[in-house]
Amino acid sequence: MPGGPFTRASGPPLETTPRQALQRYRAEQRRKLEGYHLVDEKAGIVQIPIERAMALLAEEHAAEAASKRGPQ
Repeated sequence: MPGGPFTRASGPPLETTPRQALQRYRAEQRRKLEGYHLVDEKAGIVQIPIERAMALLAEEHAAEAASKRGPQ
Protein backbone atom coordinates (compact mmCIF):
# COMPACT_ATOMS: atom_id res chain seq x y z
CA MET A 1 0.00 0.00 0.00
CA PRO A 2 1.56 3.31 -1.04
CA GLY A 3 2.65 5.60 1.76
CA GLY A 4 2.54 2.74 4.27
CA PRO A 5 5.32 1.66 6.59
CA PHE A 6 8.51 0.25 5.12
CA THR A 7 8.81 -3.50 5.27
CA ARG A 8 12.12 -5.19 4.76
CA ALA A 9 12.37 -7.74 1.95
CA SER A 10 13.61 -11.16 2.95
CA GLY A 11 17.24 -11.96 2.33
CA PRO A 12 20.58 -12.01 4.05
CA PRO A 13 21.16 -9.46 6.80
CA LEU A 14 23.31 -6.45 6.06
CA GLU A 15 26.80 -6.25 7.53
CA THR A 16 26.88 -3.95 10.52
CA THR A 17 30.69 -3.62 10.39
CA PRO A 18 31.66 -4.26 6.76
CA ARG A 19 35.26 -3.03 7.10
CA GLN A 20 35.99 -5.40 9.98
CA ALA A 21 34.17 -8.25 8.22
CA LEU A 22 36.33 -7.72 5.12
CA GLN A 23 39.50 -7.63 7.23
CA ARG A 24 38.52 -10.92 8.94
CA TYR A 25 37.71 -12.49 5.57
CA ARG A 26 41.04 -11.43 4.04
CA ALA A 27 42.97 -12.65 7.10
CA GLU A 28 41.29 -16.05 6.84
CA GLN A 29 42.06 -16.30 3.13
CA ARG A 30 45.69 -15.29 3.74
CA ARG A 31 45.94 -17.93 6.51
CA LYS A 32 44.70 -20.56 4.06
CA LEU A 33 47.18 -19.51 1.36
CA GLU A 34 50.17 -19.31 3.68
CA GLY A 35 49.61 -22.21 6.08
CA TYR A 36 49.87 -25.96 6.34
CA HIS A 37 46.59 -27.79 6.98
CA LEU A 38 45.52 -31.41 7.18
CA VAL A 39 42.64 -31.82 4.72
CA ASP A 40 42.02 -35.59 4.76
CA GLU A 41 44.21 -37.71 7.02
CA LYS A 42 42.98 -41.06 5.65
CA ALA A 43 43.66 -40.04 2.04
CA GLY A 44 46.95 -38.34 2.98
CA ILE A 45 45.85 -34.95 1.65
CA VAL A 46 47.42 -31.82 3.08
CA GLN A 47 47.34 -28.18 2.09
CA ILE A 48 50.67 -26.42 1.80
CA PRO A 49 51.52 -22.72 1.42
CA ILE A 50 50.98 -21.43 -2.12
CA GLU A 51 54.60 -20.27 -2.46
CA ARG A 52 55.87 -23.75 -1.58
CA ALA A 53 53.41 -25.39 -3.98
CA MET A 54 54.54 -23.13 -6.83
CA ALA A 55 58.21 -23.92 -6.10
CA LEU A 56 57.51 -27.68 -6.09
CA LEU A 57 55.65 -27.44 -9.40
CA ALA A 58 58.44 -25.41 -10.96
CA GLU A 59 61.01 -28.01 -9.85
CA GLU A 60 58.84 -30.84 -11.14
CA HIS A 61 58.36 -29.23 -14.55
CA ALA A 62 62.05 -28.31 -14.83
CA ALA A 63 63.03 -31.92 -14.14
CA GLU A 64 60.45 -33.17 -16.65
CA ALA A 65 61.69 -30.75 -19.32
CA ALA A 66 65.31 -31.78 -18.69
CA SER A 67 64.46 -35.47 -19.03
CA LYS A 68 62.71 -34.83 -22.36
CA ARG A 69 65.76 -32.98 -23.71
CA GLY A 70 68.06 -35.82 -22.78
CA PRO A 71 71.76 -35.59 -21.92
CA GLN A 72 73.66 -32.66 -23.35
